[in-house]
Amino acid sequence: MSIVAWIARRLRIPNNEVPVNYKAVIDMYKEINERANDRLKASYEKEISELRQKMKTIKD
Repeated sequence: MSIVAWIARRLRIPNNEVPVNYKAVIDMYKEINERANDRLKASYEKEISELRQKMKTIKD
C-alpha cells in the first residue's frame, strides 16, 4: 500500500473528501515517492549500462 493510500484510509473522511491541509501532505508524499522511484530507475539504468559495456568489452 502506498503512503498516499495509507494516509487517505487513516483520514476516513466521508465521500472521499480530503481537507485542503491534508491535500498538501498527500501531494508532498506523492512528490517524495516520485523522486524515490526516479532515483531507483536511474540506478537500474546505470547498472544495465555498465553490464552492457562489460558485454561489449568481452565480445571485442
